[in-house]
Amino acid sequence: MPDLPVGTKKGIERREAIRDRSKMKFFSDCGIGLDFQKGIAMSLAADFDALYCQGEITDRWTNEKYDDGTGKTVAQRMELIRKGLEEIRSHGKPAGIGAHRIEAIKVCVEFGLKPDFWVKTSHNHDYWSAQNAGPWKDNMFDYDPEETIRFMATLKEPWIGFKVLAAAISPEVGLKYAFANGADFVCLGMYDFQIVEDVNIALDAFEKAKDRSRQWMA
Repeated sequence: MPDLPVGTKKGIERREAIRDRSKMKFFSDCGIGLDFQKGIAMSLAADFDALYCQGEITDRWTNEKYDDGTGKTVAQRMELIRKGLEEIRSHGKPAGIGAHRIEAIKVCVEFGLKPDFWVKTSHNHDYWSAQNAGPWKDNMFDYDPEETIRFMATLKEPWIGFKVLAAAISPEVGLKYAFANGADFVCLGMYDFQIVEDVNIALDAFEKAKDRSRQWMA
């Protein structure tokens, strides 16, 4: 799922060119200025194959302390996500929910939201900057790995793990961790010259994780 501009003419042309030559699918996180509904409209217009609520949006909207400038409650914001999922599905597209914090996923579940898939961070803390007691510096994205593993195991929808390499994790370690601990897919950023190596690493990690504890959901 390549990272291409959502609503630009160039982005649409590049997606169509790739579709003509492959079976590649395109996902949009609908993250347009923390406006899920606007992101949905732009992503549908650009004909993305699957759409989901960006993790940054979900993290904020599920937080009671977050002030979105409109005075909306968490319940009202959850209703916006619910309506967004319905809008996406009405166009025949899979509709998902993303999050960095497992607490955000829990709130969505508490409000009865049922996406077609989850997009949740998945990585360990076995690297030096994650063990630094200093302030967060864009170096950690799964804030409670053990609780992520435990709670995601209770959900029956497919889980796309992302930020699996965090700030300093090798593909061999990050991909093995994500698949072994419950992710059904991974979203992994890479350069073109890394594709072959990373795909082979992912296939090996996938094969070794077949007997994991969380049931495969896809």
